[in-house]
Amino acid sequence: MESVHPLWVVCILTRLLMIKFIRDNNFSHKNIILGVLLIMGLGFLYKYVYGSNDEIQVRKVFWHDSRLAHSVFYLLAVYYYFINDMNNSNKVLLVDVIFSFLYRFL
Repeated sequence: MESVHPLWVVCILTRLLMIKFIRDNNFSHKNIILGVLLIMGLGFLYKYVYGSNDEIQVRKVFWHDSRLAHSVFYLLAVYYYFINDMNNSNKVLLVDVIFSFLYRFL
């Protein structure tokens, strides 16, 4: 197994922070959180369609095949957050973090 990619740690921390922000449920920041989640979900989808495992991001990308799953998780979290179902939005993001660990280490 190769060593942990530095950007993977940043991604996990970003996802955990998003869960914390949603849990705090500050509606004055709702549009910002929705925007960030939407951009991340669409970004994963874009890179799934147009990217590859040949990319270099600090090191060679190994997670290309999981981008579609991440996109679905994030877009589903956007949907739940948009309809004010913060619990399910957080659950979907937590499943995404768990999926990342399973994908990385199994």
